[in-house]
Amino acid sequence: MKLNRAAALACAAMTVAGVLAPAAATPSPAAASARRAAGAARPGPAPAEARTRSRTVFLVNGDQVVARPGTGAHGTTILLPGGRTGSLLGLSMAGQSYLLPPQAMPYLGRGLGPSLFDLAALARRERAGRLPVALAFRGGVPNLPGVTITHAASGAAQGYLTEAGARAFGAALARQFATDHARGSYGQDGMFADGLSVALAGDGLPARAAPSQRHYRLHTLTVTGTALTGRPDTGDEVYVINVDNIRRFSDPIESESSFYHGSARFSAPAGHYMAIATFFSFAGTKLTGMHVVARPQFTVSGPATTVHLDARTATSKLQWVTPRPVAHPRFTQVVFERYPAVGFAFGFFYVLYGTALWVSPVKSTRLTGALRTVTNAQLTSPPHYHGTPYEYDLAYTAPDGVIPPLRYVVRPATLATADARYYQPIAAAGGWQAPGFFGFQFRRGAGRDVLGRRISLPGRMIQYYATGPSLMWFDSYFQSFSTGAGGQADQGRVLYPRQRLAVGWNAFPLHPAPNVNLLGAANPSPTLPSASRADNTLTLEITPFGDNVQGHLGSGFSSVAPGILRGRYVVFADGKRLAGGNAVRAAHGHPDLHTAVQLAPGAHDIRFVLAASRTGALYRLSPASRTVWGWRSVPRPGATLAAGWTCGHRTRSCAVQPMMTLEYAVRGESLYGATRPGPQVIGLSVGHLQLVHGAPVTRASVSVSFNGGKTWHPAKITGHDGSYTAAFTAPGKAVVSLRTTAADAAGGTIAETITNAYQTSP
Repeated sequence: MKLNRAAALACAAMTVAGVLAPAAATPSPAAASARRAAGAARPGPAPAEARTRSRTVFLVNGDQVVARPGTGAHGTTILLPGGRTGSLLGLSMAGQSYLLPPQAMPYLGRGLGPSLFDLAALARRERAGRLPVALAFRGGVPNLPGVTITHAASGAAQGYLTEAGARAFGAALARQFATDHARGSYGQDGMFADGLSVALAGDGLPARAAPSQRHYRLHTLTVTGTALTGRPDTGDEVYVINVDNIRRFSDPIESESSFYHGSARFSAPAGHYMAIATFFSFAGTKLTGMHVVARPQFTVSGPATTVHLDARTATSKLQWVTPRPVAHPRFTQVVFERYPAVGFAFGFFYVLYGTALWVSPVKSTRLTGALRTVTNAQLTSPPHYHGTPYEYDLAYTAPDGVIPPLRYVVRPATLATADARYYQPIAAAGGWQAPGFFGFQFRRGAGRDVLGRRISLPGRMIQYYATGPSLMWFDSYFQSFSTGAGGQADQGRVLYPRQRLAVGWNAFPLHPAPNVNLLGAANPSPTLPSASRADNTLTLEITPFGDNVQGHLGSGFSSVAPGILRGRYVVFADGKRLAGGNAVRAAHGHPDLHTAVQLAPGAHDIRFVLAASRTGALYRLSPASRTVWGWRSVPRPGATLAAGWTCGHRTRSCAVQPMMTLEYAVRGESLYGATRPGPQVIGLSVGHLQLVHGAPVTRASVSVSFNGGKTWHPAKITGHDGSYTAAFTAPGKAVVSLRTTAADAAGGTIAETITNAYQTSP
């Protein structure tokens, strides 16, 4: 089910990226494999529009995010363009999730429809820079800042927001919030006078809902609040959820209230609950800080229950102390994940970009269900830093039931260091994500957030990673920030203190890459081998355009926008064609080609051919490859895969096939994919799929072409046992194509041709 792979490409199901409602768009490789491994049917082809890999969308206040929709459990990944987005709040309850500016939270259901804060819905609805909205009102047609009205009649109107209009709307909302916060009155006057409400067009208009669980006997719950001034609080927000069964009391509207003269009241069924309040501080109308106070558990029983929350107890400020200086403002996130005894996890999270955060620490508490606090950060080197840019990718958690102090001292001895190089033939703005996940975040819809940012490509960066035995990293990058096209995704790995590694992202040549599992039995969602046999069913899954780092997968057959993507495949057994056709169409918008064919009983000689090509300036190098694999497939009754792997259909009863693999290392390659003319040296590693104890590699050959494959010249090969070096001479301003063959002692073969694999400089 390769959720590890999904976590890299579209990682997130349930927090800043995640529990957000999924959109019909390019699925992550793992999202597809997760369905296949679970036995779900493969979907039919998605329309071209639905296969768009990512979209820049704007929220109702004009803040921009890049939404990369996924499918199934993998939701929508977001990246925040540097310097253009302020702090955000995220909320996931009862399987629904929202991302919103803090100033909008009190108006959720009090004038602003929840769908306005669903990134997947925004990605579907925004077109040509316009976000369509519907208004309901009493009296005359309202003159709402930033909203262009296109039609109005009988207390309803249709209109839209542009990005500039959304900024105007957001500025008005911030002013309204500051006014309403002071008096604890939201959605009643000002912008929202005369019953005005705004929602995404076609989604229905928001109304303050009455509790939906009327079949329960309801009790009065009063949450009292003390402000930072020590006086009874007015205007700040509190959420209450049931932790026995999330569906009893968790609707984002009925579970929220604001303090008025020190109290907020709820009608709720008896049981165990959690309360979490956010107390805001301002400089004029600008939000400068948030104080978070949580009561992880209390009991509602009898006719009335009272719980108290005091903003002054939020004394622990989120701070980072790093060995090297980092940029300000710092891009960080704090997530509170509450697991009820039954049902989805509840997530409340703060994405901080220039806003201070304080929490009230909580010591270990015995709870119904569980509570986990996770803090993530991407801290970058200061602007205009003279030297190789660097970044701290950090993730920390606390024991169950604990909300820890948020002052983190990052010690060099606890970090892994990566010298990362990003290869690309032209300069462009790309995107980078480094999500770190803890094992518990993969259960019951917990928060799997993705923070991301814009980077300049090609480039080099030193990355310092937090480490821990249960901390897994699922990095990914894409070559175009505006479209999300291209790039590579890591299938997941655990890093270790003081570990040092060099990583070549998208290093040429690019070619099909197999699925791997570097997490072993700890793999949160088992990996499907790229070739396996269960009884007489042969299953194949491979992704083109991967680089040469084990665990990296390319964008494959997903959209290249703009450009043209082509592919063909065919499967033979004993020379008889069993399956084949258009690989792009067969992938249904997913990065990987996945196919299953039926074999006759007994042993067979398999031949699998895959060709892939794509056009576009980003793909000028390694734009096309053709790979032919051959092996002897023998029945292995009773074969079982190791933990962390799957054969699909929730079983491990299959055998990995002895399919051969290739990896290349072009010596002296620049970040633009170019070497100096003259003597060329390419390292070649020949092996088999992971878990295969393959026969010894017996031979390899490499030929090169400087005219697109019209003529070929043999390279000199040295080496043995799967480790070889190819040497030849190339002219200046040449584009080098490669043709590689290899074989093993059991008759397995691989033959791969990569067109315009890399280039030489003048």
